[in-house]
Amino acid sequence: MMGRVGKSSTPSGAGRSLVWRADQLDEALVVGGDELASDDVAKAREIVTRVRERWALKGGRTVVALAGATGSGKSSLFNALVNDEVATIGARRPTTATATAAMWGEEDANPLLDWMEIGNRHHVGAPGHPGYDEHDEQLAALFLIALRYFDAR
Repeated sequence: MMGRVGKSSTPSGAGRSLVWRADQLDEALVVGGDELASDDVAKAREIVTRVRERWALKGGRTVVALAGATGSGKSSLFNALVNDEVATIGARRPTTATATAAMWGEEDANPLLDWMEIGNRHHVGAPGHPGYDEHDEQLAALFLIALRYFDAR
């Protein structure tokens, strides 16, 4: 669906580019969908849907993910940054079976973390939470994610 770029609901920067590309893909599916393989059309429609779902959850959040090879220390780094033993550090590879998120600030993280399918959550840096530090307020709306082991085989 093509539309005029407006100021109120149009994303800016990289987000605009991503949403614009999703809109272009959606338009291509409308125009040529009958000529394309149905499996490819289904995959493309899923991508368009996922982009739109994610953009709707943007809020004022900054999401940072720790990625790296199995056993490279993502969980150890995560725990050091969070200043707590939140992510389980395993002795054997692969070690991290589930992703872990830490959030700073009061913004509700649940819709975004639900969408990302991250169940292991730790709230840092909010008044009343253990380990609160006044410097944590500078990190409000930061989400730090330690990614899980992923086997692409």
